[in-house]
Amino acid sequence: MGDNDFGEAARQARVKKRMTLRQVAERLGFSIVYISDMERGAKRPPTLEKTHEWAAAIGADLRDFVALAEAARDRIDVPRSEVSLELARMRGVPTQQQQDQIIDILRNRQRPEKGTV
Repeated sequence: MGDNDFGEAARQARVKKRMTLRQVAERLGFSIVYISDMERGAKRPPTLEKTHEWAAAIGADLRDFVALAEAARDRIDVPRSEVSLELARMRGVPTQQQQDQIIDILRNRQRPEKGTV
């Protein structure tokens, strides 16, 4: 899967249905900027309920659209430099516990307390 499968699917379905960003935004109660950001992968997908509404509005396959939204919500967007820094601090192959800690840190964008990783 690509980095922006949900956004690409949303845009393709919207274009296929000949809808504008404004039309989708008005139908869902979102701003045009939010819809555009979603299609470009700059924002995470909305709630499950809104994802269902979005699929119906643009004529997307509900099951596929929801699966793509869930995958996009689970994605961790972290600059590569942050990941490299955390791994360099560990000096070696991280244990499963350390891997889990790094994932939690990156998801929360917090630095670990000294000596925890």
